Amino acid sequence: MGKLINRILLAVVFAALAVIAGTLIWRALASPILCDSCNIVLISLDAVSSDDFEESFPLLAARAKKDGVTFTQAYSSARQSVPGQAALLTGEYPWRLGIWDRGSGIPTEVPTLAETLNAYGYYTAAFVQNPFIDTAWGFARGFDTWEQIPHEGDALEVAFSRAEEYATSHQTKDQPFFLYLQPAGFYELTEPDGTPGALTYEEFMKAHQGDEAAKKRFQAAYKTKLTYIDTLIEQLVTAAQKGSGKTIVIVTASFGQEFVSFPESGYSDAVVPRARALRVPLAFFVPGERGRVVDATVESRNVAETLLQLIGAESRSLGGTSLVPYLKGKTAENQTTEARFILSDVNELPSSPASFFAALPNIRTSAVRIPTQPVSNEFIPEGATRSLIQGDMHALKFPDHTQHLFDIELDPGETENLVGRMASSSFAKQRDASWLLGKLLMLR
Repeated sequence: MGKLINRILLAVVFAALAVIAGTLIWRALASPILCDSCNIVLISLDAVSSDDFEESFPLLAARAKKDGVTFTQAYSSARQSVPGQAALLTGEYPWRLGIWDRGSGIPTEVPTLAETLNAYGYYTAAFVQNPFIDTAWGFARGFDTWEQIPHEGDALEVAFSRAEEYATSHQTKDQPFFLYLQPAGFYELTEPDGTPGALTYEEFMKAHQGDEAAKKRFQAAYKTKLTYIDTLIEQLVTAAQKGSGKTIVIVTASFGQEFVSFPESGYSDAVVPRARALRVPLAFFVPGERGRVVDATVESRNVAETLLQLIGAESRSLGGTSLVPYLKGKTAENQTTEARFILSDVNELPSSPASFFAALPNIRTSAVRIPTQPVSNEFIPEGATRSLIQGDMHALKFPDHTQHLFDIELDPGETENLVGRMASSSFAKQRDASWLLGKLLMLR
């Protein structure tokens, strides 16, 4: 009898231990990764597609394979810097912010990532090269230090140098820091042989308008510039992670640059939000994490909410959904089925550099609209192009109410409109396509 009681007691103990162990494991999976008081470095480039990542950023790609989490299907919410960066720093869609072009700013009642982190005890600093990511648009709110780097000469090097100096000097401070770096300067590119300033804005416009010789020169110089930026990013990340090592680094872009990577494109990416032009690099480097690739469809605007959850801060109603589950091992297979809504501004690039720079002083002052409240969830202007992406299907509705549907896995250049094949019984993805187009029609 005694042996039986002992066996029962042992069984009860082991069962209790199993329950406790299971509970601890569940809690570990359910709770966010906390990086208490971690420094944050957010690098957001302009005009960089995720397809440029492996080829033009070898150092960053190698670092990501070792100790980063790389999202291969991350999408921006816009096709221009102002709405793209506004989405990144607020978590809100540009149409929710009322930002359709360079003439609109972040509403004053919408909290930004910098404001939230500042209230949470962070030093906040921004080093910005893009002339449109400026105080006039509300981007500087919440930053203790805001430095606009003049868009001339060695501005790119200056921007990275100032960011590195800041990160180094704040490693020993009593508070963590948030560093936002927004380098640009891709119009003033170097030739592949290193000759500075050989490609001007005029050359960029020729390439954009289809001049094949200009396009080839621009593409070669563009890739050379990206590889150079890769070395600058590596230096900054190394400097930022010295000392305590408690630094989260995120590298992404406000939008892609489709015509550079895909010269066979059938229509201008400045007007149409092609899926591969909206797909941007997105890599997280979180202390303690190891190299992993996530193929789930995500949005870059979710970076803000993700960072706040990583450090255990309250979001103050920032938009977006946290990507922490993916950082913890969630895969595309168990991703909730959800269409990713992307609204592209439809402004074309100026026809001449003279008109571009002549308009800049006005755009940067009185012409910028800063509303108080975000717009209604249901308000989308009639002149906007609606774009929905789910999995490998991309649906668009243009201002003239015509619809396009593309299989971006089989047709990455988006040259074959599948709307005409919807009624065919041989169309394998009819159900998914019908649902997506129906959802598109519901967007007012």
